[in-house]
Formats: sequence, structure tokens, C-alpha cells
Amino acid sequence: MSDNIVQYVTAAANGDTDAMAKLFSRTLKASYFLASTLSGDGAAALEITKKAYAKAFCTIDKLKKPEAFEIWMKQNVALVYKEGVKFVFADADAGAVENSSEFLSEEVFNSEEESAKILDAISLLRPELRAAIVLHYNNGMPVNVLAKFFGVSESTANALLGKARATLLSGVELDSAFENSSLPVLTRILQRAASGVSIGNSDVRDIFIYAIDSYEASKPAEPVQLEEPAPVQAENSEISETITEESEQPAIETTAEENVAEEEIQTPEIPVVTEDSNVISFKQRMN
Repeated sequence: MSDNIVQYVTAAANGDTDAMAKLFSRTLKASYFLASTLSGDGAAALEITKKAYAKAFCTIDKLKKPEAFEIWMKQNVALVYKEGVKFVFADADAGAVENSSEFLSEEVFNSEEESAKILDAISLLRPELRAAIVLHYNNGMPVNVLAKFFGVSESTANALLGKARATLLSGVELDSAFENSSLPVLTRILQRAASGVSIGNSDVRDIFIYAIDSYEASKPAEPVQLEEPAPVQAENSEISETITEESEQPAIETTAEENVAEEEIQTPEIPVVTEDSNVISFKQRMN
């Protein structure tokens, strides 16, 4: 990952969709490969990846360590996969032989044919064993975290991992002896396979659009602000000034006959001004 990963995560947390696109392009292969390896099904892998990125973008502001985005993204994939599968833990798993964490020889990694056999054998494992070995070697998930993921004790998680290793070895008949390596052979096999995974352009577009749409839908709606109607101004400023001047003059006393005449005058109705009608001029209102 680039040194700019922290910058991209920070920008994405503030709603920058361009930064989300950069994070997406940098982690898509690893995420899709993990979804495909866990599920063993291409269509299911597509749906898992969609939901995982939607989950990530909607909660990216809660990521405390931006530099850990890649492994956090894998965790999202694993959690989404977990939602759609029911694990079954057999009693026989408790008695599984615990192999060493490194159980494959270097020759397996150097041989494309042998590496392909390992990947095929992983796909044939039952869901619990497949998830245990993939999350441990691909995601670097230790036994105590595996236990929390499965909701079991650490001894059961360790037994699952041992059972997965033993089943894998028995399926491909490989020599388990190996000494000295910076990373386990299986980890490097999975990393190499992830870097070479191919995803169709339409699938890439669908995954990203789904994730961005989910992010947009998760944002709170902005309150609608109503515009205040503009005050009606007199069309003729001279009339306004004249009225002001007249209003300042002292009132003139009227006779009794004038008062009676005023009472007999019917006040005309003033038309109601709506948004669709023309504004009534000040002269018209006075008339």
C-alpha cells in the first residue's frame, strides 16, 4: 500500500468519493479473492464484495488506524461472508492433530502445479475448516481472534486450524517437512493468487456503484429550508413618500355629515396575492 493510504482514508472519512475510488482500486483484488476463496462461488463472491465495500465506506469514519485499512477491509469481507453461512462444529474436530503453522515445503510454492493443487484442496474443505485456514494464512488472524470470529473457545479454534491443515495435507499428499521462512508457504501462495485474480470490468463497476450508492443512502438527509417571501414594495416611490408626508400632518376634524357618509361607503375587497398571480400595485390597493 502507498504511504498516501492514511491521506486517502482521512479524505474518504470526510465524504471524498475520489479517495474512496483510490482505496477501492488498491484493495479490490485482495478483497474479491478472499470472498471467492471463502465462499467457493463466483456469484456469491461478487455479492459479498459489494456488501463489504458498502459496509467499509459507510463506517470508514470509525476506523481508528487508517494505515490498517487493507486488513480492515479483509475483516469486513470475512464478516459479510459469516452473515450468510452457518458453521457446524463437529466433535471430531476437538481431537485434531495440531500441525506446525508452517506445514508446506518451499517446493510447493515454487511449483505452479503444486500451488494450484493446494488452492483446489482449500476449495473442497467444509466451510468451518476453509474459513479457519484462509483467515489464518490470508488475513493473518491469530487463534484467539479466530475463536472470537467463530464464537468458540481458543482450544476449539486451534483444533479447527489443525484439522484444516491435516485435511489439506491428506488431500494433496505433500511432504509437511519445512524449515526456515519469513512467511508460511501457504500465505505466499494465497498472496500470489490474489494478485493474479481477474475481475470483469462490469463487475468492478457494479461493486463500486453499489458501495457508493450505499454510502450516499447512509448519510442523513439535509433539512429543507423554505425561502421567506420577499416583501412587496411600492411600484411608485413618489406615492410612498407622499403618503409618508401626509401621515405626518395633523388629522382634520370632520363634520357629522362627513362621518355618516364614510359609514355608508363599503370597503372593497382586496384581491388575495398568490404565487401564480401578479403582485397588486400599491395604487390598485389604495383605489
